[in-house]
Amino acid sequence: MLRPSMDRTLHRLLAIGLLTFLLLIPQSLVQELIGEREARKGEAARELQGSWGGDQVVQGPVLTIPFIHQVRHKDEKTNEIRILEQREFAHFLPDRLNVTSQMQPELRYRGIFQFILYQASLRLEGVFSPIHLTAPGYQVKDILWQEAFLTLGVTHPKGLRKGVTALWNQKSIQAEPGSRIGELLSSGITIPLATVQQGGNFSISLELNGTNGISFAPVGRENTVNLSSPWPSPNFNGEFLPVSRQIDDKGFSASWQVLHLNRNYPQEWVGNRYSLHNALFGVNLLQTVDNYQQSTRAVKYAMMFIITTFVAFFLVELLHNRRLHPLQYVLVGMALVLFYTLLVAISEHSTFDIAYGVAALAVTLLIGGYAKAVLASSRLALVLVGLLTGLYLSLYFILQLEKYALLTGTLELFLLLSAVMYLTRKIDWFDGGGMKDPQDKLS
Repeated sequence: MLRPSMDRTLHRLLAIGLLTFLLLIPQSLVQELIGEREARKGEAARELQGSWGGDQVVQGPVLTIPFIHQVRHKDEKTNEIRILEQREFAHFLPDRLNVTSQMQPELRYRGIFQFILYQASLRLEGVFSPIHLTAPGYQVKDILWQEAFLTLGVTHPKGLRKGVTALWNQKSIQAEPGSRIGELLSSGITIPLATVQQGGNFSISLELNGTNGISFAPVGRENTVNLSSPWPSPNFNGEFLPVSRQIDDKGFSASWQVLHLNRNYPQEWVGNRYSLHNALFGVNLLQTVDNYQQSTRAVKYAMMFIITTFVAFFLVELLHNRRLHPLQYVLVGMALVLFYTLLVAISEHSTFDIAYGVAALAVTLLIGGYAKAVLASSRLALVLVGLLTGLYLSLYFILQLEKYALLTGTLELFLLLSAVMYLTRKIDWFDGGGMKDPQDKLS
């Protein structure tokens, strides 16, 4: 049968463990709060994109030539075979495509939320070789050369700021809105052509608004894309990375070179059997700190803070003959959880660093002042303040890391456990937490 002192210690440990478990509920509520705020930010982003233009994807130009082909059709009732004529589209891609783009970013606000917008100046130049429409498997009756057209796919045409300047064999042509080949390019502009059989060179200039990033499709047999911007934090993404890039505080510049052999669609085909979305590449303009993402990462360490602080208070009880009520543990735990709500709320109106510092300082002073009152000891309160300060500083350091965050967090947990084991090495747990030798002092 357990001795009374040991029984009381065990009961207190079980109570503290239960309180720690119950504090998972407000921690989960904080995580839901962060998710809800992120959702509201997403709604604000969609509203802004609806009026400005979203992430732009530029695909093309694609040269399309309509043709008439014959199809044998058998009537099921009369078994009569008739020859029907159908209209189809043959698509051709350029031999060479050169894209030059300059992105000018700016920050805009929708309510309390901040977003990155940009204005891009693009110039697309290239060459189409002479056209030989073979269309294997089709009985071509007539090629409608006079109805040929170029299509430049743009995911958000409302982002076009000015009229598009298009040249075909140095002849200026007025671009028309919309895409005539919606199954291949759902949105964009159309450039009608008159003479295309001998091929030709093209040049298309446009001014485009967008949000966050821009991507391109390597439609040429040889593709070269040169992109630059004064934004210092680019994220290159997609199927291909730039072959050269330069990034500094003044911005970035990058260059891609892609061959038709690097993608999974050919230079010419009929119908809609291929998609240009399978080989996109480009860049996103990143904000260096995403407050909600950082807050989400911070919440994952909440239980470590609660357990460490509760263990510290319990050791103070044990080693310095103080008695704390479970409700006092609850109040301390709620203060620790409140840190994350403060962090989210303040970061929406300031930088993450400032929000973190203010929230950590407020909670540390709150718990330190409370500890001084309930423990009736300034020295013990200062020890707890020092512990919390070290915890918040270590968490901030972890949040700044990416590659070594897990390693650093694990090492810190190891050091905390080592410290607890060292401080409790002379405690006789069978005696309800007393010292093995009353004359021993923890050092």
